[in-house]
Amino acid sequence: MLLTTVAASCEDFVQLDLPDSQLSAKVVFENDETAIAAATGMYNVLLDPRGLIGELNPLSYTCGLLSEELLDRTGKPEYVEFNTNDLTASNSIVLGIWSNAYRTIYEANAVIEGAHNSSGISSEVRQQLLGEAKFVRAFCYFYLVNLFGDVALTTTTDYRSNAQLKRTLVSGIYGQIESDLVDASELLSEEYSSLGKVRPNKHAATALLARVYLYLEEYEKAQSAADQVIESGLYQLSENLNNVFLANSSESILELSQVYPYIYPTADGTFFILSGFKGEIALRSEFLNSFQPNDQRLSTWVSSFDGVNFYPYKYKVFLVLDEPNFPENLVLLRLAELYLIRAEARTELGDEEGAKSDLNLIRHRAGLPDTDANDATALKTAIENERRFEFFCEMGHRWLDLKRMGRATAVLGALKPQWKPSDVLLPIPEKEMLSNPNLIPQNEGY
Repeated sequence: MLLTTVAASCEDFVQLDLPDSQLSAKVVFENDETAIAAATGMYNVLLDPRGLIGELNPLSYTCGLLSEELLDRTGKPEYVEFNTNDLTASNSIVLGIWSNAYRTIYEANAVIEGAHNSSGISSEVRQQLLGEAKFVRAFCYFYLVNLFGDVALTTTTDYRSNAQLKRTLVSGIYGQIESDLVDASELLSEEYSSLGKVRPNKHAATALLARVYLYLEEYEKAQSAADQVIESGLYQLSENLNNVFLANSSESILELSQVYPYIYPTADGTFFILSGFKGEIALRSEFLNSFQPNDQRLSTWVSSFDGVNFYPYKYKVFLVLDEPNFPENLVLLRLAELYLIRAEARTELGDEEGAKSDLNLIRHRAGLPDTDANDATALKTAIENERRFEFFCEMGHRWLDLKRMGRATAVLGALKPQWKPSDVLLPIPEKEMLSNPNLIPQNEGY
Protein backbone atom coordinates (compact mmCIF):
# COMPACT_ATOMS: atom_id res chain seq x y z
CA MET A 1 0.00 0.00 0.00
CA LEU A 2 2.86 2.34 0.82
CA LEU A 3 4.97 1.37 -2.17
CA THR A 4 4.41 4.62 -4.06
CA THR A 5 4.85 6.78 -0.98
CA VAL A 6 8.54 5.93 -0.86
CA ALA A 7 9.21 6.21 -4.58
CA ALA A 8 6.61 8.26 -6.36
CA SER A 9 7.51 7.28 -9.90
CA CYS A 10 9.96 4.45 -10.54
CA GLU A 11 9.09 3.17 -14.02
CA ASP A 12 12.62 4.20 -14.98
CA PHE A 13 15.23 4.19 -12.24
CA VAL A 14 16.72 7.45 -13.46
CA GLN A 15 13.38 9.30 -13.53
CA LEU A 16 12.50 9.90 -9.90
CA ASP A 17 10.59 12.76 -8.32
CA LEU A 18 12.78 13.99 -5.49
CA PRO A 19 10.41 16.54 -3.89
CA ASP A 20 7.53 14.03 -3.61
CA SER A 21 9.88 11.40 -2.22
CA GLN A 22 11.18 13.81 0.43
CA LEU A 23 7.67 14.75 1.56
CA SER A 24 6.62 11.11 1.64
CA ALA A 25 9.60 10.03 3.73
CA LYS A 26 8.67 12.42 6.53
CA VAL A 27 5.25 10.82 6.81
CA VAL A 28 6.26 7.22 6.17
CA PHE A 29 8.96 7.10 8.84
CA GLU A 30 7.15 8.99 11.57
CA ASN A 31 6.49 5.84 13.65
CA ASP A 32 7.33 2.13 13.84
CA GLU A 33 4.15 0.91 12.19
CA THR A 34 4.35 3.08 9.07
CA ALA A 35 8.11 2.55 8.76
CA ILE A 36 7.69 -1.23 8.79
CA ALA A 37 4.92 -0.96 6.21
CA ALA A 38 7.17 1.18 4.02
CA ALA A 39 9.94 -1.39 4.19
CA THR A 40 7.49 -3.93 2.79
CA GLY A 41 7.68 -1.89 -0.41
CA MET A 42 11.11 -3.38 -1.09
CA TYR A 43 9.61 -6.85 -1.26
CA ASN A 44 6.63 -5.62 -3.26
CA VAL A 45 8.96 -4.37 -5.97
CA LEU A 46 11.23 -7.42 -5.83
CA LEU A 47 8.20 -9.66 -6.40
CA ASP A 48 6.71 -7.52 -9.15
CA PRO A 49 5.34 -9.98 -11.77
CA ARG A 50 7.69 -8.64 -14.46
CA GLY A 51 10.60 -8.19 -12.12
CA LEU A 52 13.79 -9.98 -11.13
CA ILE A 53 12.02 -12.96 -9.55
CA GLY A 54 8.42 -12.24 -10.56
CA GLU A 55 6.03 -14.84 -11.89
CA LEU A 56 5.99 -13.75 -15.54
CA ASN A 57 9.74 -14.14 -16.20
CA PRO A 58 11.26 -15.57 -13.03
CA LEU A 59 15.02 -15.63 -12.66
CA SER A 60 14.92 -19.42 -12.37
CA TYR A 61 13.42 -19.57 -15.87
CA THR A 62 15.50 -16.98 -17.69
CA CYS A 63 18.77 -18.36 -16.30
CA GLY A 64 17.56 -21.88 -17.04
CA LEU A 65 17.22 -20.87 -20.69
CA LEU A 66 20.67 -19.28 -20.70
CA SER A 67 22.24 -22.46 -19.32
CA GLU A 68 21.74 -26.04 -20.54
CA GLU A 69 18.71 -26.72 -18.35
CA LEU A 70 15.65 -25.57 -20.28
CA LEU A 71 14.15 -25.35 -23.76
CA ASP A 72 11.64 -22.66 -24.65
CA ARG A 73 8.76 -23.87 -26.81
CA THR A 74 6.79 -20.63 -27.09
CA GLY A 75 8.79 -19.33 -30.04
CA LYS A 76 8.44 -15.81 -28.64
CA PRO A 77 11.43 -13.74 -29.84
CA GLU A 78 12.40 -12.49 -26.37
CA TYR A 79 12.53 -16.07 -25.04
CA VAL A 80 14.28 -17.45 -28.13
CA GLU A 81 17.03 -14.90 -27.59
CA PHE A 82 17.61 -16.25 -24.09
CA ASN A 83 17.46 -19.85 -25.23
CA THR A 84 20.03 -19.32 -27.99
CA ASN A 85 22.12 -16.87 -25.94
CA ASP A 86 21.75 -14.45 -28.86
CA LEU A 87 20.34 -11.50 -26.95
CA THR A 88 19.70 -7.98 -28.16
CA ALA A 89 19.87 -4.82 -26.07
CA SER A 90 16.20 -4.17 -26.81
CA ASN A 91 15.02 -7.44 -25.20
CA SER A 92 12.12 -6.58 -22.88
CA ILE A 93 13.02 -9.26 -20.33
CA VAL A 94 16.57 -7.94 -20.01
CA LEU A 95 15.12 -4.49 -19.41
CA GLY A 96 12.74 -5.91 -16.80
CA ILE A 97 15.58 -7.58 -14.88
CA TRP A 98 17.66 -4.40 -14.88
CA SER A 99 14.91 -1.92 -14.07
CA ASN A 100 13.30 -4.07 -11.39
CA ALA A 101 16.61 -4.62 -9.61
CA TYR A 102 17.25 -0.88 -9.58
CA ARG A 103 13.72 -0.07 -8.49
CA THR A 104 14.24 -2.45 -5.57
CA ILE A 105 17.62 -0.84 -4.80
CA TYR A 106 15.93 2.55 -4.82
CA GLU A 107 13.39 1.27 -2.29
CA ALA A 108 16.21 -0.09 -0.13
CA ASN A 109 18.07 3.22 -0.31
CA ALA A 110 14.89 5.04 0.67
CA VAL A 111 14.41 2.78 3.69
CA ILE A 112 18.03 3.28 4.78
CA GLU A 113 17.74 7.05 4.48
CA GLY A 114 14.35 7.14 6.16
CA ALA A 115 15.45 4.94 9.05
CA HIS A 116 18.62 6.98 9.58
CA ASN A 117 16.85 10.32 9.51
CA SER A 118 13.73 9.49 11.49
CA SER A 119 13.42 10.44 15.14
CA GLY A 120 10.03 8.80 15.47
CA ILE A 121 10.95 5.12 15.25
CA SER A 122 12.40 2.93 17.98
CA SER A 123 16.06 1.88 17.93
CA GLU A 124 15.01 -1.77 17.58
CA VAL A 125 12.92 -1.11 14.48
CA ARG A 126 15.59 1.19 13.05
CA GLN A 127 18.19 -1.57 13.39
CA GLN A 128 15.93 -4.18 11.82
CA LEU A 129 14.97 -2.00 8.86
CA LEU A 130 18.56 -0.99 8.19
CA GLY A 131 19.62 -4.63 8.24
CA GLU A 132 16.81 -5.74 5.93
CA ALA A 133 17.39 -2.90 3.47
CA LYS A 134 21.13 -3.56 3.27
CA PHE A 135 20.48 -7.24 2.69
CA VAL A 136 17.97 -6.53 -0.08
CA ARG A 137 20.33 -4.04 -1.73
CA ALA A 138 23.18 -6.56 -1.61
CA PHE A 139 20.93 -9.30 -3.02
CA CYS A 140 19.98 -7.14 -6.02
CA TYR A 141 23.55 -6.03 -6.68
CA PHE A 142 24.73 -9.65 -6.50
CA TYR A 143 22.49 -10.58 -9.41
CA LEU A 144 23.14 -7.37 -11.33
CA VAL A 145 26.92 -7.77 -11.21
CA ASN A 146 26.79 -11.45 -12.12
CA LEU A 147 24.36 -10.94 -14.99
CA PHE A 148 25.67 -7.66 -16.43
CA GLY A 149 29.24 -7.22 -15.15
CA ASP A 150 30.14 -3.57 -14.46
CA VAL A 151 26.91 -1.83 -13.41
CA ALA A 152 25.86 1.49 -11.94
CA LEU A 153 26.31 1.79 -8.18
CA THR A 154 24.09 3.99 -6.09
CA THR A 155 23.40 4.20 -2.39
CA THR A 156 21.19 7.28 -2.51
CA THR A 157 17.73 8.40 -3.63
CA ASP A 158 19.10 11.66 -5.08
CA TYR A 159 17.57 11.80 -8.53
CA ARG A 160 20.27 14.13 -9.88
CA SER A 161 23.12 11.72 -9.25
CA ASN A 162 21.03 8.67 -10.15
CA ALA A 163 20.19 10.16 -13.54
CA GLN A 164 23.87 10.35 -14.49
CA LEU A 165 25.32 7.20 -12.97
CA LYS A 166 28.40 5.68 -14.52
CA ARG A 167 29.22 1.99 -14.42
CA THR A 168 31.35 0.78 -11.52
CA LEU A 169 33.86 -2.03 -11.91
CA VAL A 170 32.83 -5.49 -10.72
CA SER A 171 35.30 -5.24 -7.83
CA GLY A 172 33.63 -2.05 -6.62
CA ILE A 173 30.16 -3.59 -6.76
CA TYR A 174 31.36 -6.61 -4.79
CA GLY A 175 32.92 -4.26 -2.25
CA GLN A 176 29.51 -2.68 -1.68
CA ILE A 177 27.81 -6.08 -1.50
CA GLU A 178 30.28 -7.32 1.12
CA SER A 179 29.98 -4.13 3.16
CA ASP A 180 26.17 -4.29 3.12
CA LEU A 181 26.08 -7.96 4.13
CA VAL A 182 28.59 -7.53 6.94
CA ASP A 183 26.49 -4.63 8.25
CA ALA A 184 23.29 -6.64 7.87
CA SER A 185 24.73 -9.61 9.74
CA GLU A 186 25.60 -7.29 12.64
CA LEU A 187 22.31 -5.39 12.61
CA LEU A 188 19.91 -8.31 12.29
CA SER A 189 18.84 -10.70 15.00
CA GLU A 190 19.03 -14.47 14.80
CA GLU A 191 15.30 -14.57 15.38
CA TYR A 192 12.70 -14.53 12.62
CA SER A 193 9.52 -12.48 12.77
CA SER A 194 6.19 -13.99 13.76
CA LEU A 195 5.44 -14.31 10.03
CA GLY A 196 8.12 -16.97 9.60
CA LYS A 197 11.29 -16.96 7.53
CA VAL A 198 10.04 -14.31 5.13
CA ARG A 199 12.35 -11.52 6.29
CA PRO A 200 16.16 -11.83 6.45
CA ASN A 201 17.83 -12.53 9.77
CA LYS A 202 21.50 -12.59 10.75
CA HIS A 203 22.05 -16.02 9.23
CA ALA A 204 20.45 -15.07 5.91
CA ALA A 205 22.98 -12.24 5.58
CA THR A 206 25.82 -14.59 6.54
CA ALA A 207 24.61 -17.24 4.09
CA LEU A 208 24.61 -14.79 1.17
CA LEU A 209 27.99 -13.53 2.34
CA ALA A 210 29.31 -17.11 2.17
CA ARG A 211 28.16 -17.28 -1.45
CA VAL A 212 29.81 -13.95 -2.23
CA TYR A 213 33.12 -15.10 -0.74
CA LEU A 214 32.95 -18.31 -2.77
CA TYR A 215 32.42 -16.31 -5.96
CA LEU A 216 35.37 -14.09 -5.01
CA GLU A 217 37.48 -17.20 -4.37
CA GLU A 218 38.09 -16.12 -0.77
CA TYR A 219 37.77 -19.66 0.45
CA GLU A 220 38.71 -19.25 4.11
CA LYS A 221 36.06 -16.56 4.51
CA ALA A 222 33.53 -18.66 2.58
CA GLN A 223 34.14 -21.64 4.85
CA SER A 224 33.94 -19.51 7.99
CA ALA A 225 30.65 -17.90 6.94
CA ALA A 226 29.18 -21.28 5.97
CA ASP A 227 30.32 -22.70 9.32
CA GLN A 228 28.42 -19.98 11.19
CA VAL A 229 25.14 -20.85 9.51
CA ILE A 230 25.54 -24.62 9.59
CA GLU A 231 26.67 -24.68 13.22
CA SER A 232 23.94 -22.29 14.40
CA GLY A 233 21.70 -25.32 14.96
CA LEU A 234 18.70 -23.48 13.52
CA TYR A 235 18.57 -25.41 10.26
CA GLN A 236 18.51 -29.06 9.23
CA LEU A 237 18.38 -30.71 5.83
CA SER A 238 14.86 -31.89 5.07
CA GLU A 239 15.01 -35.67 4.89
CA ASN A 240 12.07 -35.76 2.48
CA LEU A 241 12.72 -33.93 -0.79
CA ASN A 242 9.02 -33.08 -1.00
CA ASN A 243 9.39 -30.90 2.10
CA VAL A 244 12.34 -28.78 0.99
CA PHE A 245 10.23 -26.02 -0.55
CA LEU A 246 7.37 -25.99 1.94
CA ALA A 247 6.86 -22.74 3.84
CA ASN A 248 9.18 -22.52 6.85
CA SER A 249 10.85 -25.85 6.12
CA SER A 250 13.71 -26.87 8.41
CA GLU A 251 16.12 -26.30 5.52
CA SER A 252 15.14 -22.83 4.36
CA ILE A 253 17.12 -19.85 5.58
CA LEU A 254 15.17 -17.17 3.73
CA GLU A 255 11.90 -17.30 1.79
CA LEU A 256 9.72 -14.68 0.15
CA SER A 257 5.99 -14.72 0.67
CA GLN A 258 3.67 -13.42 -2.02
CA VAL A 259 2.74 -9.87 -1.02
CA TYR A 260 0.33 -9.16 -3.87
CA PRO A 261 -3.34 -10.13 -3.45
CA TYR A 262 -2.93 -13.11 -5.75
CA ILE A 263 -3.87 -16.76 -5.41
CA TYR A 264 -0.50 -17.79 -6.84
CA PRO A 265 1.88 -18.66 -3.99
CA THR A 266 5.30 -18.63 -5.72
CA ALA A 267 6.62 -17.26 -8.99
CA ASP A 268 8.46 -20.48 -9.79
CA GLY A 269 5.54 -22.77 -8.97
CA THR A 270 3.11 -20.67 -10.96
CA PHE A 271 5.35 -20.28 -13.97
CA PHE A 272 6.77 -23.78 -14.28
CA ILE A 273 3.56 -25.70 -13.63
CA LEU A 274 1.46 -23.52 -15.94
CA SER A 275 4.12 -23.49 -18.66
CA GLY A 276 4.58 -27.26 -18.31
CA PHE A 277 0.85 -27.80 -18.67
CA LYS A 278 0.74 -25.63 -21.79
CA GLY A 279 3.84 -27.32 -23.25
CA GLU A 280 5.69 -24.00 -23.42
CA ILE A 281 8.88 -25.18 -21.70
CA ALA A 282 10.76 -28.42 -21.25
CA LEU A 283 13.85 -29.60 -19.44
CA ARG A 284 16.53 -30.50 -21.98
CA SER A 285 16.92 -34.24 -22.56
CA GLU A 286 20.69 -33.86 -22.16
CA PHE A 287 20.13 -32.58 -18.64
CA LEU A 288 17.57 -35.24 -17.71
CA ASN A 289 19.81 -38.01 -19.01
CA SER A 290 22.67 -36.77 -16.85
CA PHE A 291 21.05 -37.75 -13.54
CA GLN A 292 22.62 -40.76 -11.84
CA PRO A 293 20.43 -43.86 -11.49
CA ASN A 294 18.24 -43.74 -8.36
CA ASP A 295 18.69 -39.99 -7.89
CA GLN A 296 15.46 -39.12 -6.11
CA ARG A 297 15.65 -35.52 -7.26
CA LEU A 298 14.73 -36.70 -10.75
CA SER A 299 11.60 -38.49 -9.57
CA THR A 300 10.62 -35.85 -6.98
CA TRP A 301 11.58 -32.52 -8.53
CA VAL A 302 10.69 -33.25 -12.17
CA SER A 303 7.22 -33.86 -13.60
CA SER A 304 5.36 -34.14 -16.91
CA PHE A 305 1.78 -33.80 -18.10
CA ASP A 306 2.26 -35.83 -21.27
CA GLY A 307 5.14 -38.19 -20.46
CA VAL A 308 7.26 -36.52 -23.14
CA ASN A 309 7.94 -32.96 -22.05
CA PHE A 310 9.28 -32.62 -18.50
CA TYR A 311 9.34 -29.48 -16.37
CA PRO A 312 10.79 -28.42 -12.97
CA TYR A 313 8.49 -29.50 -10.14
CA LYS A 314 10.26 -28.36 -7.01
CA TYR A 315 7.22 -26.27 -6.13
CA LYS A 316 4.05 -28.34 -6.21
CA VAL A 317 1.37 -25.66 -5.84
CA PHE A 318 0.04 -23.63 -8.76
CA LEU A 319 -2.73 -21.74 -6.98
CA VAL A 320 -4.27 -21.48 -3.53
CA LEU A 321 -7.94 -20.73 -2.97
CA ASP A 322 -7.57 -20.27 0.78
CA GLU A 323 -5.54 -17.06 0.49
CA PRO A 324 -3.30 -16.07 2.21
CA ASN A 325 -2.51 -19.50 3.68
CA PHE A 326 0.14 -20.39 1.12
CA PRO A 327 1.75 -23.79 1.71
CA GLU A 328 4.90 -22.73 -0.18
CA ASN A 329 7.08 -19.65 -0.26
CA LEU A 330 9.80 -18.81 -2.77
CA VAL A 331 13.05 -20.08 -1.24
CA LEU A 332 15.98 -17.69 -1.75
CA LEU A 333 18.52 -19.36 0.54
CA ARG A 334 18.66 -22.88 1.95
CA LEU A 335 21.02 -25.03 3.97
CA ALA A 336 22.03 -27.38 1.14
CA GLU A 337 23.83 -24.49 -0.54
CA LEU A 338 25.90 -23.82 2.59
CA TYR A 339 27.08 -27.43 2.71
CA LEU A 340 28.14 -27.29 -0.94
CA ILE A 341 29.78 -23.90 -0.48
CA ARG A 342 31.77 -25.34 2.41
CA ALA A 343 32.60 -28.46 0.42
CA GLU A 344 34.02 -26.36 -2.41
CA ALA A 345 35.92 -24.10 -0.02
CA ARG A 346 37.34 -27.08 1.86
CA THR A 347 38.50 -28.65 -1.40
CA GLU A 348 40.34 -25.48 -2.36
CA LEU A 349 41.89 -25.32 1.12
CA GLY A 350 43.12 -28.92 0.99
CA ASP A 351 40.56 -30.48 3.35
CA GLU A 352 39.37 -33.19 1.00
CA GLU A 353 37.88 -35.41 3.70
CA GLY A 354 35.82 -32.53 5.07
CA ALA A 355 34.67 -31.70 1.55
CA LYS A 356 33.58 -35.30 0.97
CA SER A 357 31.63 -35.28 4.22
CA ASP A 358 29.65 -32.21 3.20
CA LEU A 359 29.14 -33.46 -0.34
CA ASN A 360 27.91 -36.85 0.85
CA LEU A 361 25.26 -35.28 3.08
CA ILE A 362 23.59 -33.87 -0.03
CA ARG A 363 24.08 -37.07 -2.00
CA HIS A 364 22.62 -39.26 0.74
CA ARG A 365 19.53 -37.06 0.95
CA ALA A 366 19.06 -37.65 -2.78
CA GLY A 367 19.37 -41.42 -2.32
CA LEU A 368 22.90 -41.65 -3.74
CA PRO A 369 25.98 -43.41 -2.34
CA ASP A 370 29.17 -41.70 -1.19
CA THR A 371 31.12 -39.86 -3.85
CA ASP A 372 33.88 -41.83 -5.54
CA ALA A 373 35.99 -38.69 -6.04
CA ASN A 374 39.45 -39.40 -4.65
CA ASP A 375 41.47 -36.25 -5.32
CA ALA A 376 40.97 -32.49 -5.49
CA THR A 377 40.34 -32.38 -9.24
CA ALA A 378 37.71 -35.11 -9.07
CA LEU A 379 36.13 -33.48 -6.02
CA LYS A 380 35.74 -30.15 -7.82
CA THR A 381 33.97 -31.91 -10.67
CA ALA A 382 31.77 -33.86 -8.24
CA ILE A 383 30.79 -30.69 -6.39
CA GLU A 384 29.97 -28.90 -9.66
CA ASN A 385 27.75 -31.83 -10.68
CA GLU A 386 26.06 -31.95 -7.30
CA ARG A 387 25.26 -28.25 -7.51
CA ARG A 388 23.91 -28.83 -11.01
CA PHE A 389 21.36 -31.40 -9.87
CA GLU A 390 20.58 -29.91 -6.46
CA PHE A 391 19.92 -26.38 -7.72
CA PHE A 392 18.59 -26.90 -11.24
CA CYS A 393 16.14 -24.19 -12.31
CA GLU A 394 16.54 -22.52 -8.93
CA MET A 395 17.50 -18.85 -8.61
CA GLY A 396 19.97 -18.97 -11.51
CA HIS A 397 22.54 -21.16 -9.75
CA ARG A 398 23.60 -23.23 -12.76
CA TRP A 399 24.05 -20.27 -15.12
CA LEU A 400 26.11 -18.39 -12.53
CA ASP A 401 28.17 -21.51 -11.75
CA LEU A 402 29.03 -21.99 -15.41
CA LYS A 403 30.22 -18.39 -15.57
CA ARG A 404 32.22 -18.22 -12.35
CA MET A 405 33.88 -21.60 -12.97
CA GLY A 406 34.85 -20.62 -16.51
CA ARG A 407 32.85 -23.54 -17.88
CA ALA A 408 30.25 -21.73 -19.98
CA THR A 409 31.96 -22.06 -23.36
CA ALA A 410 32.94 -25.70 -22.77
CA VAL A 411 29.38 -26.68 -21.82
CA LEU A 412 27.32 -24.42 -24.06
CA GLY A 413 29.59 -24.01 -27.09
CA ALA A 414 28.75 -27.43 -28.50
CA LEU A 415 25.08 -27.23 -27.52
CA LYS A 416 24.21 -23.79 -28.88
CA PRO A 417 25.47 -22.96 -32.39
CA GLN A 418 25.23 -19.18 -31.85
CA TRP A 419 27.20 -19.24 -28.61
CA LYS A 420 30.03 -16.69 -28.21
CA PRO A 421 32.31 -16.38 -25.15
CA SER A 422 31.06 -12.80 -24.67
CA ASP A 423 27.55 -14.20 -24.09
CA VAL A 424 28.42 -14.74 -20.42
CA LEU A 425 27.10 -11.20 -19.83
CA LEU A 426 23.70 -9.79 -20.71
CA PRO A 427 23.55 -6.54 -22.69
CA ILE A 428 22.92 -3.28 -20.89
CA PRO A 429 19.32 -2.41 -21.88
CA GLU A 430 19.19 -0.06 -24.85
CA LYS A 431 16.49 2.06 -23.22
CA GLU A 432 18.69 2.68 -20.18
CA MET A 433 21.68 3.67 -22.29
CA LEU A 434 19.57 6.11 -24.29
CA SER A 435 18.31 7.66 -21.05
CA ASN A 436 21.78 7.78 -19.52
CA PRO A 437 24.73 7.84 -21.98
CA ASN A 438 27.09 7.51 -19.01
CA LEU A 439 26.30 3.79 -19.04
CA ILE A 440 28.18 3.50 -22.34
CA PRO A 441 30.13 1.47 -23.45
CA GLN A 442 27.89 -1.49 -24.08
CA ASN A 443 29.05 -4.97 -23.02
CA GLU A 444 31.25 -6.75 -25.53
CA GLY A 445 29.43 -8.57 -28.31
CA TYR A 446 26.30 -6.38 -28.39
